[in-house]
Amino acid sequence: MLIDFSFIRNVVAPCYSFYGGNCYDPVTLFLLELLKLLEGYNDYSRFEEDLKDPTKGLRYRELTGIKDRIPDQVDMYNFRARIGEEVFQEIMGLLVELLKIVGIVSGQIITTDGTLLEAFARFRGCNYMKKCCECMECPNGIFGDLNEQIKIAIGQMEKEDKISKMVTVEMQCPRLDVIEEMKKALKRKKKKISPDKIGVFTILKLKVTRNPIEGWENHLKYLIDTLGLSIDIPDSCGIEIITCAVTCDKEGALKYHCSKASRDITARTGYRRCKDNPNKTEPVFGYKAVIMTSVEIELELELPIMVGTGPGNLTESAEFLKLHQRLKEYAPFKTKYHIMDSGYDNEDVYEYVRGEGAIPIIDYNYRREKLTKEALLKRGYDELGRPYAPCKRVCKANGYDSTRETVKYTCLKDCKDCASCEHAVKKYGYTTIKSI
Repeated sequence: MLIDFSFIRNVVAPCYSFYGGNCYDPVTLFLLELLKLLEGYNDYSRFEEDLKDPTKGLRYRELTGIKDRIPDQVDMYNFRARIGEEVFQEIMGLLVELLKIVGIVSGQIITTDGTLLEAFARFRGCNYMKKCCECMECPNGIFGDLNEQIKIAIGQMEKEDKISKMVTVEMQCPRLDVIEEMKKALKRKKKKISPDKIGVFTILKLKVTRNPIEGWENHLKYLIDTLGLSIDIPDSCGIEIITCAVTCDKEGALKYHCSKASRDITARTGYRRCKDNPNKTEPVFGYKAVIMTSVEIELELELPIMVGTGPGNLTESAEFLKLHQRLKEYAPFKTKYHIMDSGYDNEDVYEYVRGEGAIPIIDYNYRREKLTKEALLKRGYDELGRPYAPCKRVCKANGYDSTRETVKYTCLKDCKDCASCEHAVKKYGYTTIKSI
């Protein structure tokens, strides 16, 4: 079967300008994005490497119509950033609708899973950063005692007979919403920190040294020009700027770029199971892609039908609801089964899936539950939701009532002490009914 992808040009046309040089065909760039997704590449760099490989990338180049210059990872990333999430999902929806018409995608079995993609930027310690964190006003007089700090540092060098000493200027985050979130996090972790120490970061770090580095005068000049202060340095000493998050704008106002804000302010820290030890989790600073896939058993195909991306701390269960509602706008399927991992073990997901007339198959999320034998007996049911009989044995499922959405559990008199049990006279022994 051949598919005419030319409709993509019409969909993405509003994302382009009338002016500029030659650009890649958006059909080619979208197909590259689709191949990257289908082939399981987590980043553009490795995909670019295989795409340019004379042998391995030949099939990719033929499928996407590349003849001359091969797009690099910057071209592919810029295309994705240009069209945005909404347009990408719109194209995916139209493709799924087309595949549904020709009978390739049925949507009877849909799996949903999220994967973390590392950002190129390095995490610097704050998960609450916004655009405003890149250029905020410095408090008045914050550098007023800088000369005094330098004088004290020189005195300590002489007293301790050291060749250098550090001088730092710190400030507290001015965003009250961030401070409140940090207080809540500390309370959950049961940590006690003085309120004036919460959200404190360094905006200037200097090294005062007895043996000045070459060109240290340039460091001093930059500091004087930026801060607008007269800084006194003895002839035998020099300074070196280690970090400086402060700049001076055209009006002469001091601005700072929060040192805790990463270069990529839209990325966030998410957690995944450690590859070396599945019992532990590891942090990943970047983005999360939630992929909805249709499993076609007869055709032996797994085709992605909707993709959503967001920061690394994205809640997958909430993203599933959004993605599926978006999918219904293009191609409403009569889905029989939704298969997901424990990240989607949420009441809202169960209610939504059952409301769509489908069966949710979701891995159980223990959420720090106490699973000792004593704790399970105290709450009355085991980790699989099966209730205990009075003799402390786990009951077995024995019938489902679809109208009431309940399951009947019985002990089936599978106990050595049944003769002395008050439920022994019943046909199935101890019986109880539990709601799903």
